Amino acid sequence: NCQGNVSINGGAINGGQIGVYATTTDAYGTGSVQNASVNHVTITGSAATGDVGVKAYSEVSGLASSLTVTNNCSITGYDNGILADGADASVSVNTSSVTTNGIGIHVQNGGKLASCTGNTITNNPLGGIIIESNAGSISAIQQNVITGNGKTADAVHGLGISNQNPLSVVASNNWWGDKTGPYRSSDNSCGIGNAVTEHVSLCPWYINSAMQSGDLLGCVISQFALTGGGPRCSSDPGLSVGLSSSESGVDYTLYLGSSPVSTLSGTGAALDFSLHTDAGTY
Repeated sequence: NCQGNVSINGGAINGGQIGVYATTTDAYGTGSVQNASVNHVTITGSAATGDVGVKAYSEVSGLASSLTVTNNCSITGYDNGILADGADASVSVNTSSVTTNGIGIHVQNGGKLASCTGNTITNNPLGGIIIESNAGSISAIQQNVITGNGKTADAVHGLGISNQNPLSVVASNNWWGDKTGPYRSSDNSCGIGNAVTEHVSLCPWYINSAMQSGDLLGCVISQFALTGGGPRCSSDPGLSVGLSSSESGVDYTLYLGSSPVSTLSGTGAALDFSLHTDAGTY
């Protein structure tokens, strides 16, 4: 039980209701840790109900409590791997592993996620990162591996990031477990990577696990309406078939039934697949 600023470097912490706890208990900081850093520490839970690997909690308004987890820390086996709770509580999570907890990273009651970069957040069955509707500010979530989370919530797609706050969270530049990116029914239903909710900005994402700069090519592809078609007289040279708009860097293939007819590269404008005489559904 320490007061002021504390740094924990190396070693292991096993069991206990809370592995590392930074909290404010009164306006003078009596018996509290306001700022703590955890570096290269292995923190392993004992499966006790309600336990937390690393927690920042602010009980007194105006007295900040912060925790930094960095430099290859490993947090596993807790109900909540990392928890930020309270309006003046914040956590920073960088270059660490948060795996096989109930929830990987949990932010609530005004708590803040000050940074989340370069981590492996995997196989947390209730969700990788859960941002409650009453959470505070959330910094960009980038350069992370976010896979295999939330299988209890959704056995097929899982749950990589849940943001219940109406303010959008930036979660670009991550690897989601598949080149198709994270599943989201509204705009990336073909994605088979770890799912995300609304209010999460995704583009671009890495298309393989190596996460090299040249692999940062994934993005949600917008849907556009097919244009043209209609009844055709025998004297007509054909009917025009096109697309109302397109995206640069995306190839579009026109099908007649299940057979491909032609492919055009997106330009950022409408596309014209030229004239067609064969009847059917394009």
